[in-house]
Amino acid sequence: IVLGFLATLAYGGSQWRVMFLWSVLPGALLALFSQLAMPESPRFLAQKGMAPAAEANAFKLWGRTEQAAEELQGILTEAKVTAAEAQSTSRTSSVFETKYRKVLVMCVMMFVFQQMSGVNSIVF
Repeated sequence: IVLGFLATLAYGGSQWRVMFLWSVLPGALLALFSQLAMPESPRFLAQKGMAPAAEANAFKLWGRTEQAAEELQGILTEAKVTAAEAQSTSRTSSVFETKYRKVLVMCVMMFVFQQMSGVNSIVF
């Protein structure tokens, strides 16, 4: 924030966009570089069917301990069960079934009322 104030003074006047840019830049760079250095989740890799990569990343994150191996086995087992269930029951059209109709109508109406009320002009 101090860098933002100094940049505003350097460019003269009240250029708040420059101040905002300087205050956002460190956080954005930190997020970018930390995402590049972070390994993928073992659970995500197991769900995608990449068990060897899941094992490598699990041991990289948790170390080669007995507890890490047990956790990894649980994740791999859960991923197999989830994949089997997803193949038999997953459909996009299930959202429009009668048991979800009331919730779906409420969600859509909340969106419509929010847009029609003009609250976005106040909040944003």
